Amino acid sequence: MRVLRALFVALLTAVVGCVLAFFVGDYLTRFAHVPEIEGQRAMTIFFLCVSLGILAGLVIGIISSILVRREGPAGFLAQGWSRLVICGVAGLLADVSYLLSDKPPRIDGKRLEIACHGSRTRSAVDA
Repeated sequence: MRVLRALFVALLTAVVGCVLAFFVGDYLTRFAHVPEIEGQRAMTIFFLCVSLGILAGLVIGIISSILVRREGPAGFLAQGWSRLVICGVAGLLADVSYLLSDKPPRIDGKRLEIACHGSRTRSAVDA
């Protein structure tokens, strides 16, 4: 019964990881400036990010169901822990990538640009 519970918790966490990976992958591919030509961004999201989200969900679900050692219906407490961990991992991934990005600063939705206007002195060539 414990193996079935671990499998069920892992599969539900994999579904949550799949959904979160879709949104986080969309966010990350926009930051990485992956082009949308011929579906490059969509393929990156579906084949890379969603696959990694499902794999991470399975691993986190199995580990959390093994660590929560309760019998019966209380054993499904592992589902809550695994969802909390997978949401934390997705949030951490999105936040760290935002902090490390080279996104230009904006003020009131407009891109901030610094322009330097220096004075030019006359040289012997100009004379």
